[in-house]
Amino acid sequence: MELDEKEQEVLNFFEEQSGRWVLMKKPTLSLDTRLGEDLRMVWEEAGELAEAFFQQFNVDSHGFDILDYLGEELSFITKLYYKVKGQPIAETPNKPLTIRMFSESAKAGRWLY
Repeated sequence: MELDEKEQEVLNFFEEQSGRWVLMKKPTLSLDTRLGEDLRMVWEEAGELAEAFFQQFNVDSHGFDILDYLGEELSFITKLYYKVKGQPIAETPNKPLTIRMFSESAKAGRWLY
């Protein structure tokens, strides 16, 4: 499928900004690339990238919260505490965060999700 101009601009932005890949081959990006699962971004890194995106593409970020998509990692100590206490670790599943979501929001001028 051929990308329209805005989709290509957004994809180029993510290709330029998605970091260095030293030990692993950088994945080929598409609109369906997920920041957390495919690019292995943690919430801090993805949050900074999102802020740069909102500024560069003049997108209203109202309603966007990176923790909805990439929750904070529990520390080793916290995980150990739960294990010692025999309590299950309640981890909230995150919603996927894809480049397509950014592309559609860039077209609309506001965060749509």
